[in-house]
Amino acid sequence: MLNKNKALKVAVGTMVSGLVLYGVGIRCYTYAETIDEYYKLESFQNLYIDTSQINVNIIEADEFALEINNLDSTGYVNVENKNGTLEIEGAATKSRIQIGIFSMFLNQNKITPDITLYVPTGSYFQTVDIDVSGDLNIGNLYGNQIGMDMGFGDAYINTIHADQFTLEGSSGDFIIDSLLADYVELDMSSGDVDINTLKAQECIIEGSSGDLMVWELETDIFKLDMSAGDVDINTLKAQECIIEGSSGDLMVWELETDIFKLDMSSGDVDINTLKAQECIIEGSSGDLMVWELETDILNIDRSSGDVDINDLKVRGIDGSSDLSVD
Repeated sequence: MLNKNKALKVAVGTMVSGLVLYGVGIRCYTYAETIDEYYKLESFQNLYIDTSQINVNIIEADEFALEINNLDSTGYVNVENKNGTLEIEGAATKSRIQIGIFSMFLNQNKITPDITLYVPTGSYFQTVDIDVSGDLNIGNLYGNQIGMDMGFGDAYINTIHADQFTLEGSSGDFIIDSLLADYVELDMSSGDVDINTLKAQECIIEGSSGDLMVWELETDIFKLDMSAGDVDINTLKAQECIIEGSSGDLMVWELETDIFKLDMSSGDVDINTLKAQECIIEGSSGDLMVWELETDILNIDRSSGDVDINDLKVRGIDGSSDLSVD
């Protein structure tokens, strides 16, 4: 068991064969050898993970424990657990020999190391800060403040429940089944975001490129700003919904909100059902198609592109069943 004041260090050599300091004593092995270790941990309330080129897994179990697999002499993992805070830092690098064909042979069969953190089922954390470059796999994670920074690699998550959840991603996909939080902020440079259920009081999503897909989204305030990439939402319910985008298409099957503001510079907008008290639609180009629109106030201002609304109801007055505005 790790002592609260003791840091576990798996250090590495700098050559093809190297020295590893582990506990007490020195262990020597060649480049091809790897270590697989399992450590029991004392409980903690705060979690900080900072790793590069290492896959990270967080799984519910019967105890706090840490497992390290496939780490060789080109990588390291430091673990410190004290004062209720667990810190994990590590990196895996390619061989330092980068001379022509030798580099190819040394790295072609290299297996990505992975760290698996086991936590008791239902554990609740005050702070979780995860900064990884590599794949991230999480079963269920509960906490007050949960933040993630993905350098590259994909994230696969079953459930996150938090008061505040933030995500920054440079590349790779973010896939989650259930995300429940008072405040949600997602900022993706590239890569797709796929969410089955998202419920929050305030939700802000920004993206430079990549697609956003949400099956069920329920929030008081929803703000979406996509520079590029398509947005596909099955059900969206909010008190205030603001969607902006430079390019890419927007598709929503069912949208219900008090205030709806849409401003797309380009790209098509396709909404099956839109119900709002106030509806403001602006855009430079692209087509707008709505099958059913019901609102008290409607303002459409688009520079170019077709506007096609099949069934329009404004202030109790039914519009034409085939209303088209160019």
